[in-house]
Amino acid sequence: MEQLELGPIRTLLYGAIAGACSEAATYPYEVVRRQLQMQLWTTRLSPLASCVKIVEQGGVPALYAGLSPSSLQVLPSAAISYLVYKFMKIVLKEEST
Repeated sequence: MEQLELGPIRTLLYGAIAGACSEAATYPYEVVRRQLQMQLWTTRLSPLASCVKIVEQGGVPALYAGLSPSSLQVLPSAAISYLVYKFMKIVLKEEST
């Protein structure tokens, strides 16, 4: 059986980096979504208005409040998923892309 091209440690590291990038890019949307879920139907704001309200109240860093604990959950999952994906490509003899 072929070996992983990068080795398991580097593959896990690259998966974690990819997870960190995706988490940082999408986390503000998650904050706005949670804010929308907590609003009452009678006073519901649009997603854009909710985002503006969050930034007005706490600045841009408010859009990233809670990113660290969320990353602690996402990074291992992304790393392991990437490793398993690469490993299964080898096991199933799938062409490299």
